[in-house]
Amino acid sequence: MFLRPPRRTLALFCLFQALYALTSSGNAFRVPDEFETLYPGLVAHFFPSTREPIMTTLTPEMSGLKTRLKATWESGDYGVFAKYLEKGALEFFNRLDIKPGTRLLDIACGAGQLTHPAARKGIQVTGLDLAANLVQQARDRAAAEGLAVDVDEGDAENLPYADASFDVVIFSWTL
Repeated sequence: MFLRPPRRTLALFCLFQALYALTSSGNAFRVPDEFETLYPGLVAHFFPSTREPIMTTLTPEMSGLKTRLKATWESGDYGVFAKYLEKGALEFFNRLDIKPGTRLLDIACGAGQLTHPAARKGIQVTGLDLAANLVQQARDRAAAEGLAVDVDEGDAENLPYADASFDVVIFSWTL
Protein backbone atom coordinates (compact mmCIF):
# COMPACT_ATOMS: atom_id res chain seq x y z
CA MET A 1 0.00 0.00 0.00
CA PHE A 2 1.20 3.54 -0.59
CA LEU A 3 0.53 5.04 2.87
CA ARG A 4 2.28 4.47 6.18
CA PRO A 5 0.32 3.68 9.34
CA PRO A 6 -1.61 5.30 10.96
CA ARG A 7 -2.64 7.28 7.87
CA ARG A 8 -3.29 3.96 6.10
CA THR A 9 -6.22 3.38 8.42
CA LEU A 10 -7.57 6.87 7.72
CA ALA A 11 -7.17 6.37 3.98
CA LEU A 12 -8.99 3.05 4.13
CA PHE A 13 -11.74 4.59 6.23
CA CYS A 14 -12.19 7.33 3.62
CA LEU A 15 -12.10 4.74 0.85
CA PHE A 16 -14.78 2.66 2.47
CA GLN A 17 -16.89 5.77 3.10
CA ALA A 18 -16.72 6.50 -0.62
CA LEU A 19 -17.58 2.92 -1.47
CA TYR A 20 -20.50 3.04 0.95
CA ALA A 21 -21.73 6.16 -0.83
CA LEU A 22 -21.59 4.28 -4.11
CA THR A 23 -23.55 1.34 -2.76
CA SER A 24 -26.08 3.57 -1.00
CA SER A 25 -26.87 5.24 -4.30
CA GLY A 26 -28.35 2.05 -5.67
CA ASN A 27 -25.29 1.47 -7.84
CA ALA A 28 -24.08 -2.11 -7.82
CA PHE A 29 -20.66 -2.52 -6.28
CA ARG A 30 -18.55 -5.60 -5.72
CA VAL A 31 -15.49 -5.36 -3.50
CA PRO A 32 -12.40 -6.29 -5.54
CA ASP A 33 -10.68 -9.53 -4.53
CA GLU A 34 -7.48 -7.60 -3.73
CA PHE A 35 -9.23 -5.71 -0.92
CA GLU A 36 -10.67 -8.88 0.52
CA THR A 37 -7.20 -10.43 0.53
CA LEU A 38 -5.44 -7.42 2.05
CA TYR A 39 -8.12 -6.21 4.48
CA PRO A 40 -10.59 -9.02 5.19
CA GLY A 41 -11.70 -7.58 8.54
CA LEU A 42 -12.51 -4.15 7.12
CA VAL A 43 -14.20 -5.55 4.05
CA ALA A 44 -16.33 -7.90 6.14
CA HIS A 45 -17.29 -5.04 8.45
CA PHE A 46 -18.38 -2.64 5.71
CA PHE A 47 -19.63 -5.22 3.21
CA PRO A 48 -20.87 -8.40 4.93
CA SER A 49 -21.58 -10.14 1.62
CA THR A 50 -19.11 -9.11 -1.07
CA ARG A 51 -19.76 -11.92 -3.50
CA GLU A 52 -22.92 -10.27 -4.79
CA PRO A 53 -23.44 -6.61 -5.77
CA ILE A 54 -24.86 -4.55 -2.91
CA MET A 55 -28.01 -2.51 -3.56
CA THR A 56 -29.76 -0.22 -1.10
CA THR A 57 -32.73 2.13 -1.16
CA LEU A 58 -33.26 5.47 0.56
CA THR A 59 -36.02 5.66 3.17
CA PRO A 60 -38.39 8.66 3.39
CA GLU A 61 -36.74 9.59 6.71
CA MET A 62 -33.33 9.71 5.07
CA SER A 63 -34.71 11.80 2.22
CA GLY A 64 -36.00 14.30 4.77
CA LEU A 65 -32.67 14.32 6.56
CA LYS A 66 -30.82 14.97 3.30
CA THR A 67 -33.10 17.92 2.56
CA ARG A 68 -32.32 19.40 5.98
CA LEU A 69 -28.58 18.73 5.59
CA LYS A 70 -28.56 20.45 2.21
CA ALA A 71 -30.28 23.49 3.73
CA THR A 72 -27.74 23.52 6.57
CA TRP A 73 -24.72 23.40 4.22
CA GLU A 74 -26.23 26.12 2.06
CA SER A 75 -26.97 28.41 5.02
CA GLY A 76 -23.33 29.17 5.79
CA ASP A 77 -20.02 29.62 4.04
CA TYR A 78 -18.08 26.40 4.46
CA GLY A 79 -15.55 27.72 1.94
CA VAL A 80 -14.22 30.14 4.57
CA PHE A 81 -13.94 27.43 7.23
CA ALA A 82 -12.41 24.95 4.78
CA LYS A 83 -9.34 27.15 4.34
CA TYR A 84 -8.29 26.12 7.84
CA LEU A 85 -8.53 22.42 6.90
CA GLU A 86 -6.83 22.76 3.54
CA LYS A 87 -3.24 22.15 4.68
CA GLY A 88 -4.00 18.77 6.26
CA ALA A 89 -6.23 17.75 3.38
CA LEU A 90 -3.49 18.60 0.88
CA GLU A 91 -0.91 16.61 2.85
CA PHE A 92 -3.21 13.60 2.73
CA PHE A 93 -4.01 14.10 -0.96
CA ASN A 94 -0.35 14.46 -1.97
CA ARG A 95 0.47 11.15 -0.30
CA LEU A 96 -2.00 9.41 -2.59
CA ASP A 97 0.30 10.12 -5.55
CA ILE A 98 -2.49 10.16 -8.12
CA LYS A 99 -1.01 10.37 -11.60
CA PRO A 100 -1.86 13.00 -14.25
CA GLY A 101 -4.62 11.86 -16.58
CA THR A 102 -6.37 9.83 -13.87
CA ARG A 103 -10.15 10.28 -13.83
CA LEU A 104 -10.94 11.38 -10.26
CA LEU A 105 -14.27 11.95 -8.53
CA ASP A 106 -14.08 14.19 -5.45
CA ILE A 107 -17.24 13.44 -3.44
CA ALA A 108 -18.36 16.26 -1.11
CA CYS A 109 -15.85 18.56 -2.78
CA GLY A 110 -17.06 21.66 -0.99
CA ALA A 111 -15.49 24.78 -2.45
CA GLY A 112 -12.87 22.69 -4.26
CA GLN A 113 -10.16 22.29 -1.61
CA LEU A 114 -8.90 19.09 -3.27
CA THR A 115 -10.59 19.45 -6.65
CA HIS A 116 -8.43 22.39 -7.67
CA PRO A 117 -5.05 20.99 -6.54
CA ALA A 118 -5.91 17.78 -8.41
CA ALA A 119 -6.63 19.73 -11.59
CA ARG A 120 -3.34 21.63 -11.22
CA LYS A 121 -1.57 18.24 -11.26
CA GLY A 122 -3.18 17.29 -14.57
CA ILE A 123 -5.76 14.96 -13.03
CA GLN A 124 -9.11 14.86 -14.84
CA VAL A 125 -11.20 15.80 -11.84
CA THR A 126 -14.91 16.07 -11.25
CA GLY A 127 -16.20 17.49 -8.00
CA LEU A 128 -19.61 16.67 -6.55
CA ASP A 129 -21.31 18.44 -3.67
CA LEU A 130 -24.81 18.63 -2.22
CA ALA A 131 -24.70 22.39 -1.56
CA ALA A 132 -25.38 24.67 -4.53
CA ASN A 133 -23.42 27.57 -3.00
CA LEU A 134 -20.30 25.45 -2.58
CA VAL A 135 -20.60 24.10 -6.11
CA GLN A 136 -20.73 27.69 -7.37
CA GLN A 137 -17.72 28.66 -5.24
CA ALA A 138 -15.74 25.72 -6.65
CA ARG A 139 -16.73 26.61 -10.21
CA ASP A 140 -15.88 30.30 -9.73
CA ARG A 141 -12.52 29.47 -8.17
CA ALA A 142 -11.68 27.04 -11.00
CA ALA A 143 -12.63 29.63 -13.62
CA ALA A 144 -10.51 32.30 -11.89
CA GLU A 145 -7.51 29.94 -11.96
CA GLY A 146 -8.19 28.76 -15.52
CA LEU A 147 -8.60 25.15 -14.38
CA ALA A 148 -10.46 22.52 -16.40
CA VAL A 149 -12.72 21.21 -13.65
CA ASP A 150 -16.27 19.87 -13.71
CA VAL A 151 -18.19 20.54 -10.52
CA ASP A 152 -21.68 19.14 -10.22
CA GLU A 153 -24.41 19.57 -7.66
CA GLY A 154 -25.62 16.20 -6.49
CA ASP A 155 -25.98 13.61 -3.81
CA ALA A 156 -23.17 11.15 -3.10
CA GLU A 157 -25.80 8.47 -2.47
CA ASN A 158 -27.33 9.01 -5.89
CA LEU A 159 -24.39 9.59 -8.19
CA PRO A 160 -25.22 11.14 -11.55
CA TYR A 161 -22.44 9.24 -13.34
CA ALA A 162 -22.29 6.00 -15.29
CA ASP A 163 -20.48 3.03 -13.79
CA ALA A 164 -16.71 3.01 -14.39
CA SER A 165 -16.64 6.77 -15.09
CA PHE A 166 -13.72 7.28 -12.68
CA ASP A 167 -10.44 5.60 -11.87
CA VAL A 168 -10.28 6.99 -8.33
CA VAL A 169 -12.94 8.23 -5.92
CA ILE A 170 -12.05 10.33 -2.88
CA PHE A 171 -14.20 11.49 -0.03
CA SER A 172 -12.17 13.72 2.24
CA TRP A 173 -14.90 15.57 4.12
CA THR A 174 -13.85 13.90 7.37
CA LEU A 175 -10.21 15.03 7.16
